[in-house]
This record gives sequence, C-alpha cells and structure tokens, in this order.
Amino acid sequence: MSVIVPFHNVAPYLDRCLTSLVTQSYRRLEIILVDDGSTDTSARIAAGYARYDRRIKIIRGHNAGPGGARNIGIRAARGTLLAFADADDVVPYRAYEFMAASLAQSKSDFCVGSYGRIRGNHRTSVHLADRLHQKRRPRVTLRDVPEIIDDVFLWNKMFQRPFWDNEVGSIPERIRYEDQEATARAYLKASSFDVLPDPVYSWRIREDGSSLTQEKHLMEDLRDRLLVNERVRALLSEGAPEAAVAAWQRRVAGADLIPYLEQAADASDKYWAMLSEGAARLLEGSRQELDRIDPQARALAYLAAANRRDELALALVDRINNGTATPLVFGRTITARPTFLASLDVSVPASLLRVDPSTLELVAAADPPQEQENGVFRVEGYAYVRNAELTGIPTVLTVGTTGTDGFSALPVERMRNPHLDLVSSDRNCSHADAAFAVEMPGPTPELTVRLEVAGHLLERAVAVPAPKAASARRIGTPAAESLAAGPRGSLQIKVSGGPPEASYALVTSRHRIPAETNAVQDGVLLTFPLAFRSWGQEVPAPPSGAYTLRWSAKGSGAGAGDVAVAVQEGVSRSFRSFLTPAARVRGFRTSSGAMAVSITAPLADSEAGDFHQYRLRRTCFAPGREPSLQPGILFESFGGKNCTDSPRAISDYLASAGFDEPLYWSVADRSVEAPPYAVPLLQGSAEWYERLATTRALVNNNNFPWYFRKSPGQFYLQTWHGTPLKKLGLDIPPRNLSLSYRDLMKREAQWWDLLLAQNEFAARTLPAALGYRGDVLSSGYPRNDVLVREGKRDDAVRNRLGISAGQKVILYAPTWRDAARTDAGRPDWVGHLDMKLASRALGPGYTFLIRAHHNVSAQRRVAASPNILDVTDYPDINDLYLAADALVTDYSSAMFDFCLLGKPMYFLVPDLAGFESSRGLYLDLAETVPGVPAANTAELVRMLRQDPAPLIAQVREFSARFAGGEVGRAAQAAAEAMLAATPAFSGAHPEGRR
Repeated sequence: MSVIVPFHNVAPYLDRCLTSLVTQSYRRLEIILVDDGSTDTSARIAAGYARYDRRIKIIRGHNAGPGGARNIGIRAARGTLLAFADADDVVPYRAYEFMAASLAQSKSDFCVGSYGRIRGNHRTSVHLADRLHQKRRPRVTLRDVPEIIDDVFLWNKMFQRPFWDNEVGSIPERIRYEDQEATARAYLKASSFDVLPDPVYSWRIREDGSSLTQEKHLMEDLRDRLLVNERVRALLSEGAPEAAVAAWQRRVAGADLIPYLEQAADASDKYWAMLSEGAARLLEGSRQELDRIDPQARALAYLAAANRRDELALALVDRINNGTATPLVFGRTITARPTFLASLDVSVPASLLRVDPSTLELVAAADPPQEQENGVFRVEGYAYVRNAELTGIPTVLTVGTTGTDGFSALPVERMRNPHLDLVSSDRNCSHADAAFAVEMPGPTPELTVRLEVAGHLLERAVAVPAPKAASARRIGTPAAESLAAGPRGSLQIKVSGGPPEASYALVTSRHRIPAETNAVQDGVLLTFPLAFRSWGQEVPAPPSGAYTLRWSAKGSGAGAGDVAVAVQEGVSRSFRSFLTPAARVRGFRTSSGAMAVSITAPLADSEAGDFHQYRLRRTCFAPGREPSLQPGILFESFGGKNCTDSPRAISDYLASAGFDEPLYWSVADRSVEAPPYAVPLLQGSAEWYERLATTRALVNNNNFPWYFRKSPGQFYLQTWHGTPLKKLGLDIPPRNLSLSYRDLMKREAQWWDLLLAQNEFAARTLPAALGYRGDVLSSGYPRNDVLVREGKRDDAVRNRLGISAGQKVILYAPTWRDAARTDAGRPDWVGHLDMKLASRALGPGYTFLIRAHHNVSAQRRVAASPNILDVTDYPDINDLYLAADALVTDYSSAMFDFCLLGKPMYFLVPDLAGFESSRGLYLDLAETVPGVPAANTAELVRMLRQDPAPLIAQVREFSARFAGGEVGRAAQAAAEAMLAATPAFSGAHPEGRR
C-alpha cells in the first residue's frame, strides 16, 4: 500500500504524523513524502525518519499546492492500494489494517472509514462522521447510501490503484478543496465501495489557523469554495442519484457556507459582493432541500443574499452567544425559531423556517438494569426530541424489544427527572419530563424506543449497558464503581481492582485533591474533602473544574502525570448530580473512558444547567423590563475569579466609612473569598441575576457577561484594570477580536457612567480605545492606595509564602500574548524567563515569584523548585508587590503600579518586535521604561547583579510621570464621585459626607 503525504511548513506537527504512519499495524507500506517547497525544518524532520525507515521515500516539489503535490506522489507510488494523509494529522494504529482487510474481503473499488478531530492532545468525535458511519456496509453504491456524498475527504479512504487510475485520475491543482472533486468522481464511478464504522483518521484543527482550509477570510478561499461547489454539482448532475445531489446541496448551502458568512463583518466590499451573490445562488440551487438544511444556515444565507450585512452581523453575534441550536415549534407544520430573529429589523420568510419531519432527532439513552425484589429487571432512561419543547404537545412513548418475532412493547412508566436539564446542554427547552422506566424478566442489550410527536413517529435502538456486576475488571487496575456525597461536605468514590498500597487524587492541570482511603468490601472507598487551605486561608471548595481521578501504585501521592482510573459506561450512566454545602458535583466518563468529576458552584437544581441559566437570563434581562431598583452596590473583579483590585479598595473604603447599604460581591464559586462585611452572590444563582438587574449601583474592573443589560437608573462605575501600554479595544485590528467581544464592548461602554484612569495618559487613551464618551475620573487607582500608604517590604507576606529571611525576591509578572494558544484554543502562558538559568546564575539567595496574567492563569507552566514559587493564585497582587525586592515584567500594566514603591523594575522582552507588530504599543517601550530592556535571561541576570541605584532613580522619574497623582485617596475619590452622582444614595453616604 502506498500512502501519499504532501507537506509544506508543518514542522510542529510532522513528527506526530510520521510516527503514526511508521508504527501502523499494517506493515507493507510505501510512505511517499512530497516536500512542497517547505522553508522551515519540515524537510529535516522527514529526512530523519527516512534515514531509519526504508519504507519512506522523499520527493522534492516546488510549492505546487496540495493537489499538485499529491499528483507527484501518485505518479511515484508503486502500491496496489492507495491512501492519503495530511502532514499535520494522525492516523490511528490499525487504520490501514482495517481498510486493507475490508477491500481484500469485499473486492470493492475503495473503502471509506470514520474520522474524528484532534486539537493538540484532545480528540473529539464528529457528529457527521458518527451519523454516516454507524455500521459496516460493504459493497454499496451511491444509490444505496446517497448521504455518503457528505464525506468529502481523501484521507479517510483507501483505493484500489487500478480503479484510481482508470476512474478518478488526476487531482485538481492550484485550488483549495481539491479532494472534493476527486472523491465525488470516486463515488460516481465505483462499482461498489465499503463504508466502515472504524475511526481511521484524526483530523487536526490547527490553533494558529495556518492550514489552507482555515483561511475563510481570504477572497481566494471563498472563490475556490464556490467554484468547487459548482464543479461537484456539475459532476453529480451527470448521473448521480437524486438523493445524492440533494445531500450535496444541503451540505454546500449549510455547513460549507456558514464559515464564510461568519467573515461578513470584517470582509472587504469585494468579498461581501462575492459572498452575497454566492449565497443567493446556493439558496436558489437548494430550493427543493431548504426544509432539510440547518435552519440557522438558511436564515443567515438569506440575509447575505438579501444584502443585509448589518443584520447578518447581529445574527452572527447572537449565534455566538446563544449557540447554534434552533428551537422547534410544532403546529400544522414544524417551524424553526432561531433566537436571533428577535434582534433583526428585517423578517425572514416563513418558507425558510419550515422543518422537514425527517430531520427531527430522537435523543434517547438507558441506564443499566437494576434487579428488583420480585426478580424482574427495571431499566430507567429518557427520550426527547432535540431542540423541541414538548410541553403541551401530544406525545406517545413506546418502549420495547425487537427480536425475530418483531417488536414487543413493554409497559412504560413516564417520569420526571430534573437531572436531564443539567446534562442535556439544551439552552432553550426543558427535558425534565422525558424520563421513563420499563420492567422486564431479564436484562437485554438493546431497547427500541418510539416517540410519536404531533403525528410524527421517531424510532431508534438504544443500547442498555451491562449490569454493574457484569463489568469486566482487570486485577491490579482500579476502576470506579460509585460516586456519592460523603460526610462533612466531602465526596466519595468507590474503587475496585487497585493494589492496596495505591494512592488517589482528583486532579486538574492546576489543582489536586488527595483522597483519604479506607478499605471496604470489594475495594477501597475514597473520600475527598472539598475544603482546603489556600495561602493560609481556609476555603470551603476548590476552584470549579473537571477533575480526573488518577492513581499511583507507589502510594506517594497521585498527580497530574499519573494514570487515570477507568469507569465503565454502565457505571457512569448511574451517576447523578448532587449538592454539597459548597459545591455541585457531577461524575462523568471522559471520551477516553476515565473517571472524572465536575466540581462547580453549588447552584440549585432550578439554577444549574444550560436550560435554567438561559431561562434566568431571559427573565432578568428581558427586553423592556424596568425593575424597581434596590439599595446597595454590587462589585465584581475579573469576572468573579477574586475579590480584589480597585473594586475591592472602593468596597473596603465604603465599609470602613460606615456606608449603610448592602455591599454585594459577585463570586464565581465558593473558592473565592468575599470580604467579611460583604454579601457574596454566587454567579448564576437566581439571586445573583436579580441583584445584577436591580442593585442601585455596579462597580466592575472588567465587563459583565454578554447577556447583561443595564437597568434604567442604575449607576455603573468602571474602574478598568490598568494603565495600558499594549493596545486594546478599538485600537486592535478587528480580526484579532471576536465579533461577540466587540459587540459586548460597544454595549458596555455605552452603559458606563464613570470611568477611572490612573493618570492623564490613561484618561486620553482608554476612552478612545474602549469607545467611551462619558466622564473620566483621573485621581489615581484605588488599588494603589495601599502601596502609597504602606510602601515598604511586607515580611508577613514573605513568611506566608515560606520565604527565608535575607532572600532577594524577584516578582516575574508578564502579560499574555494574543497569538499564543493552547491545544484547546485558549490563550496560552508565555514566560520568557528561563527560571533554571536565572536561579543557577544568581544562586540560592534569590527567590522568584511567578505571577501569570489572569487570562492564562489556568495554562501556566511553572516547574516546582524551592526558590521558584507560583503565586498566580495568590489573591492580592499588592501583597506580592510589597514582598518583592524587584519586578520583572514586559508589556504589563504592573509597571505603572509597582513603580510607586521606588524599587527596581526590569523588562524582559525578547519578542518586542513581534509584539509591536501583532498587538501594538501606545508608547515606545525602550524610550519610556526605566533602564534598558533585556533581550534574554542572560542579559536580565547581568542587570540584576548590578547596583540598582541608577535604575531606582529612573523608576522614580517614571513614577512621577505616570503615577504622580497617586496620593493614597483614590478609593475615597471614586466612592464620593459615585455617591454624588447617584441621588438615591443621599441617605446612605459614609460618615465623612453626612
């Protein structure tokens, strides 16, 4: 078998791709690597593999594009079987074995397997692939499975070489999406092909967007997409079954078009004109299939075709915020109701919103059978129609078994299960009434579920997990058996099969909850206390997150690098969400079969889950609502992750001054400690929503969530969170910010009544960057009052951090980078300080405190060391400023605060040129900051060894320029300005103003 792999500048990914190829279980491979003009180290990586594996052949190309490179490889291939792989993807271990075996048995012309997505180390299934590849279907044609035309890729297929040469031929060159025309020819010309359920390919989604097919904003990409659509349609019109043509039309007017519609807000006029014309053509060509295309896709395409660009942008923002699911309404016909319709000034024709009953999706599942006292087995489950609120709609549920004698119905008990609304992820519809139970003489592997809704019958087979007692276990390998609430607010997991000396912990990338182990019958009972101590303070619950259960046979304390404990699907199906006093806990099985626990804020059943959250949002922030305002001030800092920064300073001032109305603090979960005098409001709770909508005044240092709407009469004080050196908001190229964030900022800035600025520079820069046109108070930052008042080293903080007396303490606090992304697409930690080099060069007398920006706090990577402390989770950065002898930063606003202390500041900026070109700076860094910026850690070490006196003098000059207005009374000034501007506070002023 020959596998063709074109590559062009894929050095970060090529190693994993080639490893997956050379380790295939199918050994008779010829691996042809076509270097399509790479300028990075890809060719060197390929040569390294070829040196040790004679099956690899490298051919030098000349940047002919994927189609041209593949054709070069095809001409050189000698195998009787032919396959393709992209150099940034991964081929599962037995993929080629499965495909070759299928072709050997069926003698078909080619086979097509299932596939999944890969993002870094995370693999996810693809709904389309799961639907098309539910079971093995050998020796079929396009007439048998017309929907398979939707599987358009070359890389999950294997071809008989004679068939390829005679019927498929050359791949189109110098055009994107070149494989779609080739696969269409294969489907049309094959005498038969095999459809396999086996996953044979992992398709990588690159985080940097560098793949050719991730450049939807380019006009040439749109042009190629529309051209390929027309070419394939012309091919299919020459003899494809009507059902296949219809399936293709649904694809191109639905999933294929949406990524281009999403570019509309930032596109050039030429791009928009091509997109609008293309959308009109696709809608016209799909007229017969409209009611089977995703309702949102056709409504968005209609707006583009009608040249309603502004309305399309509004609809896209709503789609980002409210999701891609569309509620369905049952009447004489089934009608889709996209939520974005309410935000449009133009109506979408009713004909575009009709839904074909054949597209309804029955969602159903069953729990493991439970043997009852009378000897029968009871199975509980659920069945509902996705996106359909069935309250008041006539439904008939039938559940039974299907055998050789046909369908046999069982008595069905309809039940209510609020847990379903916690796990369904349906934002618009409640499915709590969708539960059922049946009883039968013995276990069965499968149930047939039929649901008739308003005259439409839906049916599906539902697998019944094996009873727990039948779960296979390997001796010496632990498996989770149960999850329940434990004593004193803990949670308990029973594990069986593990060695007696093993240790266990619930682990995220940043946090670890060790287990207390107790031997019980058939296993070990693990107890996890949720309360813990953080920086000397008792916290009732850990930070919210998905914690994986891991174990270590060594007994030395399991951690993030240890093996995950497995859990059988049948066991995980029995897990139910439950509340402890400080957290909501829900167990689940990961895609890799591991036991995991979601620990989140302790929201009530009527508050938890997407459905209830969206219900509360729609209620509290309903258009036209004008609630009666209530006394008090609601504070939030960094999205509720902590209770610090300038909002905390203002809150503390008001409390100390005798303010006699409630001071509320928004907290993300119970791991966030509110001030002792304050009323904590748990984000997402009904009370939090209501207070956010009705409290008289609001104070924030960032934005409230996208769904927030300021009520008439509310006063909103925006403190912001630093003097900007790096550009932000409207001063950043629009494409660098999501459409939803831009929309949020536009609304938020209109609602601010007062903006704080640390200095005159910030007072000029922030309003323009944030689109704010109101009053600005420039009297220093409230968060800096403590630095002005105290201004000397805090040994109490050093003791709390475990730092020995006499140590030189260096605080490293870099900002975040827009371009650095994790495997999951989130902003990634970038630390240019080589901590090992600095520690080794400066010696044991230095201690480094590492403080990641709050945007990348979950992604930071700091190696444990006696003189390197990760203080990202330390609640108040001012304590760290006071404890440190010097600051090392880059483009962070920390410089404008730390300078008040008159201590040395150093700037480690090896990426200065790149940062200036990608993000941009308001000031010339080298001309503005004290000292000389360091280009690497070695230069920084030399600076740290020098006499700091000249640098301190420059720091004082810098402080006079940017922090000269800081006199220690900024919190008082901000509080007084807020109270003076809000007449309703006339009877609640602090003592000093009464």
